[in-house]
Amino acid sequence: MVADPLRLFDCSPITDGAAGLIVVSEEVAKASGKPYVRVLGRTIVLNGVSYEVVGIMPASFDFPAHDLDVWTTMGWDPASRDAAFFRRAHWIDVIARLEPGVTLTEADAQLQLVVRRLQEEYPETNRAMGAVMFPLQEFLTGDVRTPLLLLVACANVGNLMLVRASARRRELAVRAALGAGRGRLARLVLTESLALAFWGGLVGVGLGLVTVRMLAGIMPPGLPPMDGFALDGRVAAFAAALTLLAGAAFGMIPALRLGRGLSDPLREGGRGGTAGRTTLRAGNLFVAAEVAVALILVLGAGLLVRSFAALRDVDPGFRTENRVTARVAPPGSRYDTADKVNIFFDALRERLAALPGVDGVGLVRALPLMARSFTSDFVVDGWAPDRFGVEVTNQSVSPDYFATMGIPLLSGRPLAETDRDDSEPVLLVNQALVRRYFAGEDPVGRRIAFTRTPTEESTWWRIVGVVGDVHQESLGQPPIIEVYRPYRQEASLGMAVVVASSRPFGDVVAALRGAVRELDADIPLADVRSLEDIYASSLRAERFLLTLMAGFAAIAMVLAALGIYGVASQAAKRRTQEIGIRVALGARRADVARLILRNALGPVGAGVVLGVAGGLAATRVMASVLFQTRPNDVVTFITVPVVLGLVALAATWLPARGATRVDPVTALRAE
Repeated sequence: MVADPLRLFDCSPITDGAAGLIVVSEEVAKASGKPYVRVLGRTIVLNGVSYEVVGIMPASFDFPAHDLDVWTTMGWDPASRDAAFFRRAHWIDVIARLEPGVTLTEADAQLQLVVRRLQEEYPETNRAMGAVMFPLQEFLTGDVRTPLLLLVACANVGNLMLVRASARRRELAVRAALGAGRGRLARLVLTESLALAFWGGLVGVGLGLVTVRMLAGIMPPGLPPMDGFALDGRVAAFAAALTLLAGAAFGMIPALRLGRGLSDPLREGGRGGTAGRTTLRAGNLFVAAEVAVALILVLGAGLLVRSFAALRDVDPGFRTENRVTARVAPPGSRYDTADKVNIFFDALRERLAALPGVDGVGLVRALPLMARSFTSDFVVDGWAPDRFGVEVTNQSVSPDYFATMGIPLLSGRPLAETDRDDSEPVLLVNQALVRRYFAGEDPVGRRIAFTRTPTEESTWWRIVGVVGDVHQESLGQPPIIEVYRPYRQEASLGMAVVVASSRPFGDVVAALRGAVRELDADIPLADVRSLEDIYASSLRAERFLLTLMAGFAAIAMVLAALGIYGVASQAAKRRTQEIGIRVALGARRADVARLILRNALGPVGAGVVLGVAGGLAATRVMASVLFQTRPNDVVTFITVPVVLGLVALAATWLPARGATRVDPVTALRAE
């Protein structure tokens, strides 16, 4: 019985000159049910070819993708190395390990020498082909940092510590009057700050672990998976150092100020003094800074929301509902001719189409939004000798593929069952190719050869129709130019089968698996998914970035609201006697509320102005991740400040509402 399919990764020879050797993942080794030492040296059969296991990679190794199972050797026929068709292939990624002391700039300079030498030796294929070198870490994860959120958190902690210290000035003055020294008072304030930082950091680490587990479920391809994340000593030490540093820094500010007029609060009574006003001014500055930084984060999240909404509105060019796909790849060791491959896929299509509830069956070399087929250059019959097209994607399809996928035929005729290897080679082209190379012309009837310089041996393919565009690479990228050839005229060992059916997903998969097993029990199904899942997965990177940014923005908004509330509450408390006098002299509650709101919302307004100015500059770096959304999007830059203003109004309303209920007699006796 055939096992579940393994995901292979062809890499450079594990041992120079060796063949038929593989390295397997820890999961594959465990699946054998034998100790590791007994897995090494054993044989695994992949697609009818035997390989010897020479190594086992730990579960934490996930390069270049986290779903790989085996790494096998690859190589080329030396006779093909100088052939033009071979030299035009550029699908290989090269990984280099720099020697100690060699910089990236020096290594890239050496690489460019190789590029220029290849351009001179092979002008036909390499004259417009280059290479670029950049760090692997940048390729895998990019440059991801969250300094703005940390700045908001620190500003909020400092603000609340200052407000709390100001509220305790009278208490500390009483302690000093009773004999407490300044050193003891400083230790008291600093100890309380560090204790607060410790417990806050502990809760933060716990929330961080929960958040990481949640983010692991939406992690997009291309980033290191979070499944194996654990709170090790380094993470714990970093978190502890950061929280204690913040606690010590903001605890020292009130402690250092203890030496300035400890008896002043007792002489001032309830009137407030210079120190209190200074504290409020410092608090207002912190509020303005918090609001500005929070606004920048929320503006970024707002732009991503607009971008994601625009991306969701993109028509992929095909229908996704009620469609199941799987990849089927007959082993080349047994299906070694085009006739054998075509006979197998003909029989598979016939069996699947006869199943009850199946509305359509299609075959394609590479599915949209999943993988890109191979590309080539081409010329059109009648073009000038020096004119040619480049990077056209070649697809092999069955005639019913377009109807199954819901891709419209725009002109000409569709591919037919009679388009076989004994008839004229024909193909369909997509709209993108027509727009680029046949502007104002009708391409139907023209002939294409897939080379830059056709010869008498070149095969000419006649264009018989034009079909709609599909997004092959991603929804955020424009459709690429493509040609579709009948699979009976351009056989492919690996094909994706698409089944359109209203039956449940599991039933369709079982029927598909049964049809393949009846034809060849040694051929497994791979990449079994629905097109709806493929469509959703194509948005995972954008959804992940949006989730992160929205989370940071929400936390920043909450922190800013807390800071605003703290300053507003302190200001209202310090003006209790003043409010009592105003009420006693006839001031209305609305007048008192406006007084508190005006004073509290002043720094908020300043922060909004600074945040908008900073956002106009900061969001420019997001241009590369936005889709059909400008970094200075007017709707976002109007909506976000309004929302933040409403949040600030809500944060100040409670202190203002409490101030309106002050009893004048109680207020005048409060101090």
